[in-house]
Formats: sequence, C-alpha cells, structure tokens
Amino acid sequence: MRRVTSTIHCAAWLMLSTSTAFAYEPTTHQVLSQLAAQRSKVYSDPALLPDLGVSVSTSFTLTNILGQAAGTANAGDIIAFGSDLEDYYEKSCNWKNPTTLGWMRVFNHFFDPQHGGRALTVSGAAIGIPSPNWALEDGGDVTTVWGPCAEIGRNQTYSYRQAQDHLYNSLTGQAANYRQQEISITLQTLGHVIHHVQDMAQPQHARNDKHNEPDQAYYEVYTDEFVRTKIPDIIAGSPPYRIPEFPRARQYWVSDTAPAYVGMAEFSSNNYVSYGTNFASSPGGSILPNVLFPYPNAANANGTQKRIEARSITLRYSDNSTDAGPVNVVLGDVYDGNTGAHNSNQILAVASLLDRPSQSALSRRVFKITPVVFEDNYRILLPRAVAFSAGLINHFFAGRLDVTRAASGSGWTIRNLSGETMTGTFALYYEDNAGIRYAINAASWTGTLTANQMTAALPEPPASAAKLIGVFKGTIGAETALTRVAGKVVSFAPPPVACAGTYKMTGGISGLDITREMGSTSGTVQLSFEAYSIKDSLVVNAVNPANTQLATTSGMVSGLHKRTFAFNPATLGTTKARIRIVGSDADTVWNVAMSCPGKSLSAEDFPPSRQVRFDFGSTLSNASGSCQADFYVDDVRIGLAYVSAAGGTSLTASLTQGPGHGAEFRNFSCTSNNNNLLVGSQYTDPSGTVRLQNMNVTGIRYFDVR
Repeated sequence: MRRVTSTIHCAAWLMLSTSTAFAYEPTTHQVLSQLAAQRSKVYSDPALLPDLGVSVSTSFTLTNILGQAAGTANAGDIIAFGSDLEDYYEKSCNWKNPTTLGWMRVFNHFFDPQHGGRALTVSGAAIGIPSPNWALEDGGDVTTVWGPCAEIGRNQTYSYRQAQDHLYNSLTGQAANYRQQEISITLQTLGHVIHHVQDMAQPQHARNDKHNEPDQAYYEVYTDEFVRTKIPDIIAGSPPYRIPEFPRARQYWVSDTAPAYVGMAEFSSNNYVSYGTNFASSPGGSILPNVLFPYPNAANANGTQKRIEARSITLRYSDNSTDAGPVNVVLGDVYDGNTGAHNSNQILAVASLLDRPSQSALSRRVFKITPVVFEDNYRILLPRAVAFSAGLINHFFAGRLDVTRAASGSGWTIRNLSGETMTGTFALYYEDNAGIRYAINAASWTGTLTANQMTAALPEPPASAAKLIGVFKGTIGAETALTRVAGKVVSFAPPPVACAGTYKMTGGISGLDITREMGSTSGTVQLSFEAYSIKDSLVVNAVNPANTQLATTSGMVSGLHKRTFAFNPATLGTTKARIRIVGSDADTVWNVAMSCPGKSLSAEDFPPSRQVRFDFGSTLSNASGSCQADFYVDDVRIGLAYVSAAGGTSLTASLTQGPGHGAEFRNFSCTSNNNNLLVGSQYTDPSGTVRLQNMNVTGIRYFDVR
C-alpha cells in the first residue's frame, strides 16, 4: 500500500481504533514480482505463452482499478503492475469523514495461521477477508467487509479464480482484441494474487500486527527506501531457493497440518516476531513467546534454544537516527518445513537501548525490531517470497495440452500434458483467417484424462479454419476447490487427402477437361501424353486462384511427350489439378497417363511400346542411281532413309501400341542418273504388312502398331 502522511494515519487510527495495513511498498512488490515472473514458467518455459497464442514480449494492455486502459507492457511488467495495484486505495477519500467510498483492498492482506487463519482482526472483530480467501476465492465469491473509505460488500475482482475465467475468455472469445484484453487481465490479476504471498513474507501480515504508525510500518519503509534496489543482489547472494510445487494453491500460504513451517504465512508467523508481537521475557530475563502467539517459542522445530548474545552493531531507527555500540540480540534457528533446512544464528530481535549487555541483570528485557533484524530476515524471507510467488504462477498454468490429428487421419484429439489427472470438459475451437474464433459443432468431450491420455477424436473444423484451439476447463490433480483452464493454439492443417490414383484416358477430337484429386502429399508427378501423328495440345494447371501451370506441351504436338512436375499442396493451396487436352483434327487420337505425387508410372499405366523396323528399297528392275530423304514418324525425325539400285537402309523406332501413327518422307533428293527407283518403306506387324511407298510423294502414311 502506498504510504500517506502520518497525520492521516494517526487521524484514521484515532477515529477508527483500527489499523491501516501496509505491505511491502508497491515498488518493492514490483521488484519481487518481476523476479518471480522471470523464475516462473512464464519465462523459463518457452512454450507456455505461445501455447496460449501470445509471447512474453506481447504488448499486453494495462488496466487500472476502474477498468480503464493504462498503457501496455510485456509479460513480466504486467504481472508487476498488477502486484503494485493490489495495494490500491481511494486517495480522494477523507479518512476522517469518509463520504467517497471505493476500494480499500489492503484490509484483506492478512492471514494469521496461529489463530485458525484469521483475517485482520481488531478488538475481536474481523475487518477484512483472510488473505488466501481474498486472493484465491477458492471457497466462493468474497466481498469487502469493512474499513475507512471502503465500500462494504464490494466484490473481489482480481482473484486466482477470476484470472482463470479471464484465461478461458482469452482462448474462446470471438474477437481478437477482446481475447488480447482477457489474456492481459489474466496476467495482471496474477500479479494481484502473488502480492499476497509476498505479504506473507512480512511477519506483521502473518501475525495480525497493525502497522499504521511510522514505527510500526518501519519494516516496509526501510525496505522501500534502503533495500528495494538491492533486492536482486540480496536474492542472488543468498542460497538459491527452489520453486515449490504444491498440489493446492492454498498451500502456498499454509500447509494442511500446521504448524509445519511450509506455507509462506506459517513460515513467517512461526519463525519470526514483529513490532507488535515481539518476544516477552520472564522476571529472570529468559526469552518467552509473545503472550498471544505460541510461535516462535524458546525452541524451534528442531529444539534449538533461543539465546541472547552481545553484538557490536549500528542501529538505525525510524527517524533515520543511528546508535552504535554493544547491543544484545536474540539469536535462534529458523526452520523451513518445505526444504527441511535449518538456518542457525538468525537475528530475530534486539534489546532496547536500555538493555545494554552491562545491564543484563534487569529483571525483564524489552525487545525491539530494527533494521539489524530486517537485514538478517531479508536473506531468508525475500528469496522465499520470490520462489513461492513463482510457484503460485506455475500452479496457475499447471494445465498443459496438445492438439494433434487423430490416428485415423480424420478429426483431432486433445492430450493431457500436465502430468496430473485432468477432469472436466475438453473442447475444440477454430479461428478463421480474419482472427475470429468459433466453437466447432459437437467438438467437445467431458471426462477424466490421466497424464498423457487423449480424448476421443473430435470433428474437423470448417475448411476456412486457420488455427485450432484446444480448451480445457475443470479440475487438475488434488486442486478440487478451484476450476482451472488450459489451452493450446495450433495451426490448422486440413485432413490428409488420398490421391485418386493413376489417371489414364484415351480419346479423340472431343478432347478432355477434367479435375483430378492429387492428394495432400507432396511429390513429383510423372506424365505421359501420346498424341500419335495428328497434333493435339495438353496443359495441366493447379486448381487455385492463380491457376498455376504445372505442365504443358506448349501448343499442338504429335508423338509421345513425357513430363515431370512438382506438386506441393501446401504451397499451391490446393490438392486438385486440372487436365485439358484439345484436338486439331476429326481423325485424331491420343492417350494420357498421370501418376500421383511421389509415385511412378508403370508399364500397366500406359499402352506398351514396340520396337518397329522400317526397311527402305526399290521394287523395280533395271534401277540405277540413288535417292534419300529424312524419315519422320509421328512428326519426329527417325533418321535418313537411303536407297540405290543395290538396295537400301533400315531405321527403327520405339512406338506406342495403338492406332493413328503416321510416317512421312521429307527433304527428298535423288542423283541425276536415277532410273526406275520406286522407293518406299514397309512395316510388318502380326496382322500383315503395311506398305509405305512412293518416297517422292508428299503426305502422311497412317499405320497401326499392334
């Protein structure tokens, strides 16, 4: 809580006969919360926030106590902002005559485990809500009770439970800006929650000790003015404290069986004394527990006795005056039930200036809490406060999910990655390319998943989906008093599509225009197109807005043409291809075959081919001289055909079995003395002989290959 003037403090105290509560100053809370965020999984687990669709560097929106925008911040800063804001009070309120009522949150920052977990209590009356009840709302809704300038019955708005509700909204809300606001308030509210754990590291908050006056509030004044900037160094220079993992959020305050010295409140309350709850002494000068607090007593959990020892030290007082010299200090053992560690010889209190070692015979001792005690406390309490704050953040984000395609290839499953049993509802949402989210119809499964188990397959989203969001709402592990939320945002990939298989077709002048399913697997496609002798054209395009060309004959062609092309559905944006063939003559015939991506055409996928031999020669007597010409089959030059009176050459070609082949002689020439040369060619197949005569006659001779 921010400090106000001593006059206001005194006036409020005299008028109300109650205490105004001070925690670590807000700037101190910001430092502690930043360190806690950095140690928590928010920063140490690089997948935590991205699973929720954001990152640690996202520009989160800060919101003041009235719900108004207050700038932007990254993940650590918004948590620290919320921690600072938890000490908010109505500055405009006249404490003597409170007419403007509003927030007075600080009355709810106390928890006394030595007296049944009571709230801030004055003269037997509670004037606040116990800290964990207020911060967690694990027992249901809470409202303000009483206090100067406080509106009685005002609802708590920044609890662990409400932060989970905001987290759920950030995953399931339709509009992107609304979801961003909800994840922002989630992290900010977490700052409010861990503020309470940090307050429990200030013994006055765990011992119902009012600290409205300067002497009483000196612990926090000193922390803010002399120590705040040194907190990172104090923590770095202290033995590292492991981040605790408790199954229930309340255990960060108090364990199931007290006094166990485990939770932050019971650790502080049972090990330390405070300004208003200091040690007492017997007439003989021995150390006694405070009359209202049984702990700490003469012995700690391990039986180590408290003792008094003279130290030469400098005392600093609340008016900043100092005094140096030998002073009696109370030394004792601080026991940590969480780690089992004992920190010996800790300074727990000092004797007053009247109780010098030379005056130790006084019948009763008067003990004080000064910065000498504070400084010794910091080394234990501050690292623990940071670690417990980080642990509570981790507890909040304990639910972890994965969203993967079902093994069958159709539908999606949600897997429990939390390491604990999750019981509740698991549902799928989708986000379209405009950033709008919707629930997927019937994509919900309610039940219990143990660690690493997954739901049954849930339905596919619409084809317009860009992202899938798995959402859980229910209980996790032993935490049955609080509903928790988990989410996972993944990019949507449509279900795998099987290629329709090798495509084969024979046709004529009517051509072809057909769309084929190529499947969702990428790979190289093989294409064979036999146009035979009469020319035809072929083109293959992807069925996408760009009409991406994949293969083409670049116009009308004859003969056999083979192509390969890459088909990648992810980059093309489609799993379909369009094949178009256009014929040029009524007598044309053609044959086409196309494989699936990554597959090869086989002999069965296309008409077989044969080696065809063409012989050239003269059939007349008394021939003389010679002739020659280029020999073309299906518009492809096979070689040079040559004949003379003595005979002729032969050529071979591999031709696809079927009708419509054509042979042609081009560039005919003869010697000047050629006589009686009737030149031609013949191709003999199983059904007989086809004669291709009269080499010097233009035109195509058609034949079949059987």
